[in-house]
Amino acid sequence: MSKELDELLEDFDELSAKAKKDADEEVAGRISSVTTMTKDEITSLFPKRGDQKKLAELMQIVKSAENRNSKVNEIVGRAEEFSGVILKLLGKFV
Repeated sequence: MSKELDELLEDFDELSAKAKKDADEEVAGRISSVTTMTKDEITSLFPKRGDQKKLAELMQIVKSAENRNSKVNEIVGRAEEFSGVILKLLGKFV
């Protein structure tokens, strides 16, 4: 194998972790720009990118132009998916 490939394989996990951390921070920063929460609060409450995505989807439903009943129905239809996010948000504000 080439020296470059050997180095890549040796550093692969570290490179992957750095890329994940950078992406997680970018996502948290973008969410914080449309909420009253800071990037640190979002990262603390929702360390997993999947939960950050669910939070963004929930916010999209809440902010949509749909009427209240449509929003409630959509959230109820996805209640199991959103339950962890909702509990963390309520835990923060209650």
